Amino acid sequence: MAGKLPIAVVGMVVTAAVTGRLLALTDALSDAVLSGTGGQALHFLSGFGGTTASGATSGFAGVVLGLVAVLAALVLWVELIVRASLIYLLVAISPIGFAATLWPAARGFLRKTVEVLVAVIASKFVICVALSIGVAALAGAGGTPESAAAPMASRGPSSPREFPGDRPAPSRRGRRRTRAPAP
Repeated sequence: MAGKLPIAVVGMVVTAAVTGRLLALTDALSDAVLSGTGGQALHFLSGFGGTTASGATSGFAGVVLGLVAVLAALVLWVELIVRASLIYLLVAISPIGFAATLWPAARGFLRKTVEVLVAVIASKFVICVALSIGVAALAGAGGTPESAAAPMASRGPSSPREFPGDRPAPSRRGRRRTRAPAP
């Protein structure tokens, strides 16, 4: 028991510094993932600014899209506030977890606390990846139909077998049909 006391004290001291480094790493990764999505989002939104046969439809779609965007931003903001609060809370109770390592019945508390702390820290990166994928997927949905078809036209003629692993469908010729004997 006395051998674990120095490890518990060092763990209490190092927790805040390691958490700060992990947060800085997560912020840098999140910035890197989101750095190229601005142009894609503008491409998607440009499709709502064009003139259509009925200007009211375009305006209504823009208002609905704006409301959805505001609600999504509000939910994301609340989620990130809860994340920050959880990080503060978990760092604050981590000394209790390190002290619990001295008691054999409570050793799992520290492991669970560290697992939850790492998951909460990494959640910002996961959110940014999800946003980046969503914006990239929607980038092809905006703009004019001609701009959406341009990448397909530059590929040239497509073959009936797009992927190397594709096999032609088996034919039914040459197979004999057998009937089950009548009872």
